[in-house]
Amino acid sequence: MNADGSGQRNLTRSEGQDFSPSMSPDGQWITFVSKRDGHREIYRMDREGRRQSRLTAAGDNWNPNWSPDGRKVAFVSNRDGNNEIYLMSPDGTEQKDLTKNPAEDGRGSHSWSPDGTKIAWVTNRDGNWEIYVMNADGSKPINVTNSPGEEGIGMFVWSPDSKQIAFISSRDNNEEVYIVNADGTGSLNLSRNPAMDDVPLWSPDGRAMAFVSNRTGFDEIYVMDADGRHQVQLTFTKTREDYPRWQP
Repeated sequence: MNADGSGQRNLTRSEGQDFSPSMSPDGQWITFVSKRDGHREIYRMDREGRRQSRLTAAGDNWNPNWSPDGRKVAFVSNRDGNNEIYLMSPDGTEQKDLTKNPAEDGRGSHSWSPDGTKIAWVTNRDGNWEIYVMNADGSKPINVTNSPGEEGIGMFVWSPDSKQIAFISSRDNNEEVYIVNADGTGSLNLSRNPAMDDVPLWSPDGRAMAFVSNRTGFDEIYVMDADGRHQVQLTFTKTREDYPRWQP
């Protein structure tokens, strides 16, 4: 559809369930998940819904996520008996298991760094859910949250310069917005409030962060500096405000 909601069209035209669309950075291709063949598989089509082709063929496959340069697609597959992060070319060739671990890799989402050199994901390989970062080829995985709490329980997002990750942690017995450097150093609680704080989102220039908090009794949108200072409430609807987005 168009940005104003007009011109809505059915692109997949399938009797099965089609969901989780992800557009390539150049806007020419769309990957999506379909159950048209009985289980979850990843497909690709052009932006007009033509040239639909199945990219995966073993196990269940979901959460396709394009690399920033459009040359690779990361996804989750259970083809080896547990959830793993895989990588493939946009035409489905060169499929590779990046995580290669008997634990569960791929809870929730996985995220490319904006410079395309790293992938962050959530795994329980250390006995609890933690955020890990690896090189885009699967090498040098490191635990960046390294906490006895539950990490990656909500959104986690890279800073625009690919140097830090904002995430949600319950290590202080409530959900807070934290940041950590991509090498696991410098973990910092930004929100510092006994309420539930969630859904962090960096501004395009990396100087500020929007987030959601229920500190007034309702989910409202707030903004703060990237170091947690100057927290300001932006919405006052007393209903539920969620998933803020910055204008480019």
